[in-house]
Amino acid sequence: MYYIFYLLPLEDKILFTSESREEISGNLEYIYNELISRGKRVEIQFNFRDKKTNPPTIIKFIHLAYQCATSRFIIIDDYYPRLYKLKIKKNANFMQVWHAVGAFKQFGYARLGLPGGPTSKAVSHQNYTQVVVSSQNVVDIYAKSFGVSSDIVLPLGVARTDYFFDIGLMCKSRQDFLGKYPELKEKKIIMFAPTFRGVGQMSAYYPIEWIDLSSIYKSIKDTDYVFGIKLHPYVKDRIKIPKEMRTKIIDFSDYREINDLLIMSDKLITDYSSSIFEYSLLNRKIIFYAPDLEEYKENRSFYFNYEEFIPGNVYSDFKVVIEEMLNNDFDRDRLIKFKNSFFEYEDGKSSNRIVDYILEKIGE
Repeated sequence: MYYIFYLLPLEDKILFTSESREEISGNLEYIYNELISRGKRVEIQFNFRDKKTNPPTIIKFIHLAYQCATSRFIIIDDYYPRLYKLKIKKNANFMQVWHAVGAFKQFGYARLGLPGGPTSKAVSHQNYTQVVVSSQNVVDIYAKSFGVSSDIVLPLGVARTDYFFDIGLMCKSRQDFLGKYPELKEKKIIMFAPTFRGVGQMSAYYPIEWIDLSSIYKSIKDTDYVFGIKLHPYVKDRIKIPKEMRTKIIDFSDYREINDLLIMSDKLITDYSSSIFEYSLLNRKIIFYAPDLEEYKENRSFYFNYEEFIPGNVYSDFKVVIEEMLNNDFDRDRLIKFKNSFFEYEDGKSSNRIVDYILEKIGE
């Protein structure tokens, strides 16, 4: 179908599309909003996944094929197998604005030959014309992971991190959050946000036995701290919090916006989650709890030495984590060094730079 429409001329339009999202959000939304703020200088099209109750139709597929064949820019922010065998037309652009910040756990062709990694015959990512990343320091990593030339990897910044520099938007997010949780107005939140275990969405879980709710409750019941839990969206089994503890231990796993939870948190406890990149922009303490570190290293692999890479200390004993979460001291220099390594810019203008690039290419 695509190659029938391939014969049609290109039009000055931009297609935002995703196989995993039902509506525009994340990096795509920030880029779209920046385009709109400048006036509608080009046509904009969307093609997102149908809701789970509404299977994709042939009309949806035809629309995707037509828009891909006739748009000057196709912009995605995640894995999109359906598009990877397309021959991108001359003067057309297939831009990947990857949803994650920095580089942490290995992905793509960096996992060639590893469990869950691609095979040597896999065809993924290699037809991108641009890949947008957070920093010059990760250009070669993304080039290898996507199997593309480093020349097309552009350190323009990650659009959705503009949120952390928008005081007005963060204030509104705080107001919205406290509107839902007014009892937390005078509280300080310690957010526990680990990544999932398992090989993917269908098998995702988190070992609940690794955290001791009773010990957490005893340690914070007479303080102004609240312990928040935000499990990865893939994890469907929720932590059962005893009724008597629910004023001090709160499950935020169904709260949609992780960024809102991050700005509300006084400290973050995590393990291998890429949320450490965004949270580092807030210059707050990060504690790492990874009782399965050696096993995780063996099965998943990192781009860097984990213990040296992370902007905080890692613990395998939850009792020590509890002690550490009540301690306000941390190595600020280590955090700043980490942040500077993965953010080329700290100015809240990543969306601006990306849109400048897009409009310049369309104007050529």
